[in-house]
This record gives sequence, structure tokens and C-alpha cells, in this order.
Amino acid sequence: MATKAPSFNARKKRRQLSAKVKESTNQWLSIRQSPDNSEKATALVNWRKAKHALDVFESDILVNNAQRLGVDIPKTADWWEDDYNEQDYGGLPAHVLNDILNRWLTPKGRLMVAKLIREERRKNVEWWVRVIAPLLGALISLLGLVVALVTVSRR
Repeated sequence: MATKAPSFNARKKRRQLSAKVKESTNQWLSIRQSPDNSEKATALVNWRKAKHALDVFESDILVNNAQRLGVDIPKTADWWEDDYNEQDYGGLPAHVLNDILNRWLTPKGRLMVAKLIREERRKNVEWWVRVIAPLLGALISLLGLVVALVTVSRR
């Protein structure tokens, strides 16, 4: 069972987010020598927001693909990041935090989930090859037998 290729809208959104990251990077690089620290801070904040949006978007796509294939993504600590803030969420039970926190994959997590997806796709293809190849062989043999029987019966 193969996953669908990213939709046009997903590719378009990825291009837009990547362009924002590039634009904010260029903005920061152009003013990094500026003596105005508030301008530098604003540019850095804009870059971090753009990079975060791109990371979350790519993480969501990978998680959706993994779920579609039935791949379980481990809750390994170095695979995930979240927006947990002790001041905002301190003292809340874990089951409540799981419902309200935003989580996304770290770069290592994205690599590992992509690897899990590739392995699952490979297993699916191998299964289809193991099942379909013998069936096609048997079907072609039966078709040859039918053609031979029709030819013999016409004589």
C-alpha cells in the first residue's frame, strides 16, 4: 500500500514556507552588522517563526504518512519537541498535557520516521511481489493450457 504523492497544495505550502525561511534568513544576514539590537532581535524572531512553521509542516506530513501506512512512531524523547512551558502548564496531569500540547518531530525524529516509512513501503512491495508473482505465473500457465486445449479441440 503506497502513500499518495504530496498534493499540489502541500507542495505549494512547502515552497511558501521555504521561501519565508530564506527571506527571513536573508533579512537577518543583511542587518546582522547593524548597531540596532531590536532590529536584529526582530529579524531573528521572524526567522525562528518561519523555521518553526516549516518544521511543524514537514513533521505533520511525515506523521500523516506514517499513520496512513500503519507505522507506529515511538515516543522517544529525542524524536519529539513540544511547546511545553512550566509557567503555563505546570501542575497539569500528563493526560491533560497530551491533549493540549503541540508536538512535532525533531530533525532526528523526521529522519527516523522517514526511515520507518521507507521500511514499511519496502515490506509492502515485497509482500505484493511474493503474492502476485506466483499468482501471475499460475494464471499465465492456465491461460496457456486453455489455448492449447482450444487448439487441440479444433483439429
